[in-house]
Amino acid sequence: MRVYLNRIIVMAVGLVLSSICVNAQRGMGDNEGVVRQNLAASLTEVTGKVLEIKTGPCENTTGRALEGTHLIVLSDGKELNIHLGPAKVMENVVDQLNVNTTVKFRVFRTEKMEENAYIARSFVYDDTIVILRDENLRPVWANGRGRRR
Repeated sequence: MRVYLNRIIVMAVGLVLSSICVNAQRGMGDNEGVVRQNLAASLTEVTGKVLEIKTGPCENTTGRALEGTHLIVLSDGKELNIHLGPAKVMENVVDQLNVNTTVKFRVFRTEKMEENAYIARSFVYDDTIVILRDENLRPVWANGRGRRR
């Protein structure tokens, strides 16, 4: 009887721990990013003035990074949230940007994203071109299965 009771307790603890892991998943509800899903995301050009450079916990990521870097940009009277990538990778990129810099972006979005949220493929500022994702939208910092180069 005691062995049976111990097994029930171990199974109950395992069930509770597994449910905690499920609720801790980040992202938009997808386990895979845009590239692995083979989504046909169309690119759009957006030009705007940088209002804010935000680095912190990224609610919309499907990647492994806990923190992401976003630019809040004013474009045609709307504030856009443009996701660049993981904060560690973007440190050197955003060090070159300032608030009020005019930037031209090539961006895409998915159906699950908020209305004014985009992911940057590339951007240009002050004659400097920054490529963040290749023509298949795979991040340039990814190598194979999400490993950094």
